[in-house]
Amino acid sequence: MKRNIPALLLIMLVIMLITPAAADAAQRPTPPGVKKVHVDVYHSPDKSASLQDDTVYPAKYDPRTEDWFRTAIQVKNQGDLGLCWAFATSSTAEISWAKEQHDKGQTVQPLQVSPLHLGYFLFHQPVDPLGGTKGDSNHPIEKEWYDEGGSIVGTMQFLANQADFVPESFMPYTLDEWDSYIGPMSFDASKGYGHSALILENSGFVNFASELADPVKGIKSMIERYGALVATVEINDEYFTNDISYYNPPADGESHAVSIIGWDDNYAVTNFQEKCRPEHPGAWLAMNSWGTVDLDGTPRHDGGFFWISYESRDIINTELLGMDLGLPDEASDVLQYDGTADGDSENMEADEEVANVFEVPKGRLSETLTRIGFTSYSADPTDYQIQVFTGLSDPSLPTSGWPHPVQTVHTDRAGYNMFTLDEPIEVNRGQYFSVCVMFSEPAAIGVEVDHGSNAETVGLAPGQSFVLYKNMAWKDAANDYDKCYRIKAIAVPEMCEDHDFEYLETVPPQKGVKGYDLYWCWHCAYEIKDNWTPALKPVPDKTKITKLVPTRKAMTVKWRRSNEKIVGKNIDGYQIRYSLKKNMKGAKTVTVKGWTVTSKKIKKLKSKKKYYVQIRTYKKTGSKTYRSAWSRAKAVRTK
Repeated sequence: MKRNIPALLLIMLVIMLITPAAADAAQRPTPPGVKKVHVDVYHSPDKSASLQDDTVYPAKYDPRTEDWFRTAIQVKNQGDLGLCWAFATSSTAEISWAKEQHDKGQTVQPLQVSPLHLGYFLFHQPVDPLGGTKGDSNHPIEKEWYDEGGSIVGTMQFLANQADFVPESFMPYTLDEWDSYIGPMSFDASKGYGHSALILENSGFVNFASELADPVKGIKSMIERYGALVATVEINDEYFTNDISYYNPPADGESHAVSIIGWDDNYAVTNFQEKCRPEHPGAWLAMNSWGTVDLDGTPRHDGGFFWISYESRDIINTELLGMDLGLPDEASDVLQYDGTADGDSENMEADEEVANVFEVPKGRLSETLTRIGFTSYSADPTDYQIQVFTGLSDPSLPTSGWPHPVQTVHTDRAGYNMFTLDEPIEVNRGQYFSVCVMFSEPAAIGVEVDHGSNAETVGLAPGQSFVLYKNMAWKDAANDYDKCYRIKAIAVPEMCEDHDFEYLETVPPQKGVKGYDLYWCWHCAYEIKDNWTPALKPVPDKTKITKLVPTRKAMTVKWRRSNEKIVGKNIDGYQIRYSLKKNMKGAKTVTVKGWTVTSKKIKKLKSKKKYYVQIRTYKKTGSKTYRSAWSRAKAVRTK
């Protein structure tokens, strides 16, 4: 049953019906959507010629005229949530997959994937099934997860982390008649992995289209390669013409993600507003995520698509992402350590190397390596060499095992890539092996770095990732540089069918974590936990004040940073209290959010008075807040 329409809203609908068509955003306010992040992409000064594209493209390409598109693709509606980045990415994936099937001569079957799953689990990612991403997570900073927005490069990296597309039916996105989302706002972690419909096999990423030798040809080549691209535009009502033509000369407005699916070199400048027309014809065809009907039920005359001038600065300066997708291989394992979704990279010199060291996971008798994946941030076509060493005698030395043949691989542009090994490589249980990426020329590789940012929690651990710089020995990337290289091993496991368990050890309870008895299978080291004991209260450890700096009617409190993690996460912050009384009677309390903060200036104090100061840590767990004991009081006299 539909709800009764409030009188005020009914009046507004009537006004809309009798008012001439205006910009789409005037009828449907644009939710927040895209975060732009700084990404370092390496540009080789010697390869500018390689960016030239001599291909002759047709003057117009519009997939809406083709049967495969009409059969498989539907315009989505993000409603009132700021998930345009997830919707644009999902639509782009559907188009890319459908076009690939069509180009292979296969019957195209509609496959709708869930933007809700992508939007939710980027910020609530569980540990991957093999435990390699333990301690890694992404967090919304300023808003709730559904309005925080996502970056294009971060989405690419998140998808590379085995966070695949799932069917729309698995996590449907439900709207009411007013385009308001009415589904659940939280989901069980078990939905995060193991329900894939499509996986990201390779991707192409462009940081700025303006950096291409010929931006128009460069974007066309990516559309031809991938079928569609995720891009961002700066939505501003005043630059729409009849909701269909869009030219935003200053590129100001609300960042919004769309799918770029076609082009028209002859799209006339007269289609745009007379007050701000581009100098030359030509426009990109964009697929939006605002549905196909307006709130009053009338069909949108743009059909869910609009044209963006070639000269619009937001397209020239946008990030672009194209994807090659494949069907999930449930028989394969993905061994990885990087679980965050940032866009960090490191420029490497010729003859340098990076490597990740893996152990055959518990529960497997062996692993047969079939593919290697890593993230490249080299904008130009680049060759890399990969080599696998098995049976490492020293897990801290990636080359201490049996060397397998070096294989040269090639990337066209920045992006995540998976490469099939020339020959599969088998590794038995109990063995360590390494995957080395070698640089014969300067290039850039993706790297996970602990910045101490509130946007990510990075679970770096020694013994996982290594680097060999020029004229140096192998270094542990986590211990020496607070980083982990984005290298993955894809392998087919041989599973243990007949477990034979025996008692191994008792693990005592910890803060927020239950204790248990641990049993393991001596065939494959698979573990089970039994005889659980209650967790300890997650009360954080206390810290101490290191210095009090007096100033006129103020003081600066400095303290020792707490690095304690409870259930894999740092404390939430600190509380400072101060009083003119040694017994802290009448004390005032100041809360400082963030575990990395180590100082706070407190103002509006009395002049030339002695203050007593204490500090404690706090941690929120569920609906409860746990606090440490107060530190020993220190005194300071203001000026």
